[in-house]
Amino acid sequence: MKFAKIVFLAVAMLAVSSVARAQAPVQVSPAKVGVINSEMFSNPTGGITRLVAALRTIETEFKPRRDEITGLVGRLNSLQQVPPNTPAAQMATRREQAETLQIEIQRKQEDARAAYTKRLATLTNPIQLSVYRT
Repeated sequence: MKFAKIVFLAVAMLAVSSVARAQAPVQVSPAKVGVINSEMFSNPTGGITRLVAALRTIETEFKPRRDEITGLVGRLNSLQQVPPNTPAAQMATRREQAETLQIEIQRKQEDARAAYTKRLATLTNPIQLSVYRT
């Protein structure tokens, strides 16, 4: 009986101390809040016209490259569609042309991607900086 009282007192003290510890004041760091006025996005005079203009400029600059790559892909597809009764020598020539063309397409795509990324950063980074500063 005496042992049960000691265990009960120990459990009670543990429960009281954990409740007291749970009620300790919590330090809260101040929250940072940013406000975005989304109405300004559609404002035709200010808004995001600089960003839209930059993206249009990039689109105009890279349209010839995209058209060239699209033409090469079309040419590759036509090489891969072999008409029936094609001689073996002509099939081998078509296969070599297709492989060469595929390598050229991959290189042009990689070059275009790298140039696009660089040009996009050049045109949009100043806009992003001005948005973050204001």
